[in-house]
Amino acid sequence: MALADFRAGALIAQQLSAAVAGAIFLWSVSPYRPSFRFSVRHFRELSSVGWSILASSLLWFFTSRLDQMVIGRFIGVPELGLYVIGNKVPDMAKTITSTPLDAISLPALSRLQKDHKKMRETIYKGMELNATVSFAVFVGIAAISSDLVPFLFGHKWVMAAPLSALLSLYALANVLAVFFHPSLLASGGAGRYIILNVCQVIGMVVACAFGVMFGVKFLILGMIFFGLIFSIPGLLFLKGRIGLSPVEYCKPCLIPALASLFMVAFIGLATFILSQETIPVLLIGCKIVVGAISYLGFIFAFKRSSLVKIADTIGHAVRKPSATLPQGV
Repeated sequence: MALADFRAGALIAQQLSAAVAGAIFLWSVSPYRPSFRFSVRHFRELSSVGWSILASSLLWFFTSRLDQMVIGRFIGVPELGLYVIGNKVPDMAKTITSTPLDAISLPALSRLQKDHKKMRETIYKGMELNATVSFAVFVGIAAISSDLVPFLFGHKWVMAAPLSALLSLYALANVLAVFFHPSLLASGGAGRYIILNVCQVIGMVVACAFGVMFGVKFLILGMIFFGLIFSIPGLLFLKGRIGLSPVEYCKPCLIPALASLFMVAFIGLATFILSQETIPVLLIGCKIVVGAISYLGFIFAFKRSSLVKIADTIGHAVRKPSATLPQGV
């Protein structure tokens, strides 16, 4: 529809077709069908958590759009265009990596709300897999953004590449905190969930005020800085509610962070060796292969168990469920 010059209508059709396709798929695998029945009892049970999620969603919507409003209003429309294009690839990667994890975390952790020890263990294990995948994806995107952005969107957007690299690091900071909100909600900390979102709004406002004075790059750096700073209250809230150890939560990030630096070094070496006259798709492909091999090699040498867990998770996801599962699975 976009190629046929439907313009904004293509975006509307995209949302409608995605919703219809999602409903068809969901109804094909679930016997549940919506009805007009209303349960006051169930509404009361869900209202306390529901209102906190609604309030937090409104705060998050404001936070996620504030940066673009400030850039467009105070810095300039051309800079806003570069910012939006620069955010396309990190946002796509975030949708693929963290959105499914965020969606399944709340129901999974809610089943463990009375067993804080098991909840903590689940979060630590999930964080290990999350960090191993996220550092590879987002640091890798940042490392090849100078080639990837012009290749995907055209050479006229080459100035968006540095912004894409910084926004990839900002997305990484957000993805590493993916368990904060579902853990607080599952453990009954709806009020603290809202407080954490208010902290994020404050951080975004300060980052935008800082960026208005110095430019878009500094705005993104401010977002990264305050995103990391305001992860501290989230860790402290979880420590108070379920006894989560901030050190144990952050420890799985160490090896992937070092592996990502190792990967960046090898991608830089590949950039130095390869000719700039190389076909763009081949250049990007070579950098991806070099980066993947160096990253996986480092993880294999220093944290092989993470690769085994990722392989087991993938295998569990693709294999057909048996008729009877062992107890506890």
